[in-house]
Parts: sequence; structure tokens; C-alpha cells
Amino acid sequence: MPGIISCIAFSKTPNGIYAAGSYTKFIGIFVESTNEPVCLIQTHKGGLTHLMFSSDGNRLYSGARKDPELYCWDIRNPGKLLQIFKRNVTNNQRIYFDLYDNEKYLASGNNDGTVSFWNGTEFDITKEDEPLLYSLKSHDDCVNGVSFHPTLSLLATSSGERKIYSTYSDSSDESENETRKSDISLKIWKHFL
Repeated sequence: MPGIISCIAFSKTPNGIYAAGSYTKFIGIFVESTNEPVCLIQTHKGGLTHLMFSSDGNRLYSGARKDPELYCWDIRNPGKLLQIFKRNVTNNQRIYFDLYDNEKYLASGNNDGTVSFWNGTEFDITKEDEPLLYSLKSHDDCVNGVSFHPTLSLLATSSGERKIYSTYSDSSDESENETRKSDISLKIWKHFL
């Protein structure tokens, strides 16, 4: 597989496969016992940053840096795209997503401080994009981490983004300093839907 491997996901079922993503926009599906490739898919606008299998191992979700789309792939038909989920990702950060309640919900962080929620089980690729179910304003900076508790109705979100500011300023305006603040935090949400 070409390029630097940037993310790996193992199937949660005993089907013996795993997926690897690269910064050169490829996803490879491999056999665990031999590391032999089953298929190679060129995808996304940016380098892959996160992969996740559904609990039944039939779907693979993928996200990339500087790419506003999450993809859901049918692993039974390698290369077949089931759904595209639109999100706000404009930087090089690794923006995580997660599945909740037997894949009933898919959630992803966004650059604008929100978490987006979609239906994670019903797909219609003929729609331009999957309708957003809900958006949660969770931080005042890029939401880069999203993780559901496996058994409780809890959602953890993290935020923060490296920002480089010029030290030179010919202004003593306090409002300029206000825009330099970052929200670097971790929050736990109860009953988030």
C-alpha cells in the first residue's frame, strides 16, 4: 500500500480482516493471519485519519484531514460506497467520529465547535448527503475528539487546535486579544440526544 500508514482499524467480528488508511488517500483491507491485501481503495480528498468498522464487520467508516466528508463502505462489496456524511473539517487535525447504540447514531467533531449526529443504519446513496439529525454546540474551538461510552448514555468530547499568532501588532485593541483564546478542554455529556 503506498504512503505512510496513518490509521488502522480491526473488525470486531471474527472475520479475520483489518483496514489501514494512508496519508496518500488509500484504504487497504487485509487478512489478519497473512497480512495479504484483499482490496485497495483510493478515496477521500485528504489523507486518511480515522477508520472504524461497524459491530457486524460489514461496514467501514472513514474520515480524512481537510475533507468535509465521512464515507461508509460496504465491506461485502469492496469499493462500494453506502453513504456520504457531510461535516466541517478544514484543517490537518485528526477529527474523530464514533458509533453509538448499535450504530443507530454516527457522530463526528467539526472545526466550528459542534458535534454532528446522523442516522448510522439507514443508507440512501442517491441522496446528495445524509440528513443531519442533530448538531450539538459543545466547544468554542475545533472538536477533534468524540467518543461514546460503550454502555451508558455518555459522550466525551475534546477540543483544541494549534494556532500560530504573530507577535507583532500595531494595535492595542483588546478585542484582537479576545480572538486569540483557545478552548482546549474535555467535556462529558449526559443524555446528549
